[in-house]
Amino acid sequence: MRLKDYAEYLGVSYQTAWRWWKTGKLPHPAYQVETGVIIVDFHPKIESTTNQSSRAVIYARVSSSEN
Repeated sequence: MRLKDYAEYLGVSYQTAWRWWKTGKLPHPAYQVETGVIIVDFHPKIESTTNQSSRAVIYARVSSSEN
């Protein structure tokens, strides 16, 4: 999977994924081909990683008793 597609799948920007790759903090193995494209060894149908569909956001607002 190309780094651009990988970043999109994780819900992060390409630049963030590129920085992860450059510093060696990418969660999956990756390599760069002769053309400069970065390939990540990641198969979303096989691996059970957290993706956007399984994320949750909780928002709570508490008002004072005076209101």
